[in-house]
Amino acid sequence: PYMLNPTCYSVRLRPLAARNHFYFVSNCRFSGMVRGAMRTEAAPFPILDGFHNPSAVAQMKYRPLGSTGMVVSELSFGASALAGVFHDTDERTCTECVESVLQSGINLIDTAPWYGHGKSEMILGRALKSLPVPRESYFVNTKVGRYLPEVDQMFN
Repeated sequence: PYMLNPTCYSVRLRPLAARNHFYFVSNCRFSGMVRGAMRTEAAPFPILDGFHNPSAVAQMKYRPLGSTGMVVSELSFGASALAGVFHDTDERTCTECVESVLQSGINLIDTAPWYGHGKSEMILGRALKSLPVPRESYFVNTKVGRYLPEVDQMFN
């Protein structure tokens, strides 16, 4: 019943102020994930006046994620950049980026403990807490495992 056939690529989301760097979001489309899974045009969360960008949200496509009951955006935000993986970042700019992501209708955020040894998860948590968005309007996925600064000690 489940068959993943991903096609993944990245798109520019928005430029950093006064720099030539860009934040990126991952776009993974899964075809044939669940028999009969249909794309929905309507946002699966309430649109907040003064926060969401209604025209951007209206253009976003959403899909059921397997049989989980979750309906997620076709675009997801890869939060490794929040940890300064690609270049130095500051928390204010990271919060603005997360805000922009959510305003656009993206409701799936990917992070991991390995991204900056927890820095991505910490910055993402503080950013989400500071924004006026209900918790049920987005999903955060992460990874599990043993993450140590000494890579050779992470595996048995």
